[in-house]
Amino acid sequence: GGTGTLQGKDISVTGGSVDVDQNFGPQAGGQLRVFADDLFEVSGSAAVVSQLRTQTLGVGVGGSLDVQAANILLADGGTISSDNYGTSRAGNITVNSDQALKVTGAFVLDPTQLSSVATSTFGIGDTGNIAITAQNIAIEASASITSVTLGAGNGGQVAVTATEAIALHGGSPFAPSSIDSFAFGDGNAGNVVVTSPQLTVQEGAGIFSSTSAGGSGGRLTNDVEEALVVTGISGIGNSPSQTRIASSASSLGGTPLQAILGLPDVANGDSGDLLIAAGTLQLTDEAILSTSADGKGRTGTLTIDADALSLDRQAIIESITASGNGGTIELILADLLNLNNQSIIDAESS
Repeated sequence: GGTGTLQGKDISVTGGSVDVDQNFGPQAGGQLRVFADDLFEVSGSAAVVSQLRTQTLGVGVGGSLDVQAANILLADGGTISSDNYGTSRAGNITVNSDQALKVTGAFVLDPTQLSSVATSTFGIGDTGNIAITAQNIAIEASASITSVTLGAGNGGQVAVTATEAIALHGGSPFAPSSIDSFAFGDGNAGNVVVTSPQLTVQEGAGIFSSTSAGGSGGRLTNDVEEALVVTGISGIGNSPSQTRIASSASSLGGTPLQAILGLPDVANGDSGDLLIAAGTLQLTDEAILSTSADGKGRTGTLTIDADALSLDRQAIIESITASGNGGTIELILADLLNLNNQSIIDAESS
């Protein structure tokens, strides 16, 4: 395939604009590339959301999508995505920001259409990988960086790296702000790797790896050189959600989404391991770190390797297994462990 390039000082894909690279044939797809000296923006509202997208629709490998800019903004439902409807692997997404990446908000005419960087597969082909690097990364107002498999294809890796700080904040009644990988079929969810000197997850936001069917969940790794803070509950909607970093194998429990996707009543895949390496790790205000498996699958091991670990105001670290397989918590602490105000660490077999 060929190469499509957008280049300039400031580049905006707004007002419902769509830039799509599609591969219908047997040959590998081309590249869709963006080079902005200052700002690259995907945002706005019209009849459809603004998008930068590659699609795999045949037997050829999907085209890659590469974005490089000083600052990158995805807002009001703006998306960068790679979708796979074919039999081969979808294209990879690479996003590099010299300064700041911000992903925020939803499409004004449909609040379920959320701003995102996303890869997905709907059949037997695998999704592409996501690799994001920036100085600072902010994910807000239900936006996400996500890999999803809804078929037999496997999810790709989601790697998010900041040289200074990553912050995930809040959500909406529809979804938390998140970095995640989901499996809703027989394919396995991709691994998630988050790396930053500072990482803050707050007010109902989350970092997830999950399976709701027969596929396995991906390994979830958080490598934080200095401080990792997980805190608070979302203040939006009738059912506020806890802030969490979690790897799970769980059914959707009779929800409309379970019926729409034809998912089983029990998720029998394994949940992935959860590894956190941090200088200091602080959990407060009902925040949760967890691994779990509701069905016959194995629960991933939860490992924390930190200088100091502090839990306060009903914070929870837990690993729960229904089958009796897995459910292990490993704490490797160089210095301090503090548990205060009804906080718990619990490994449970039900």
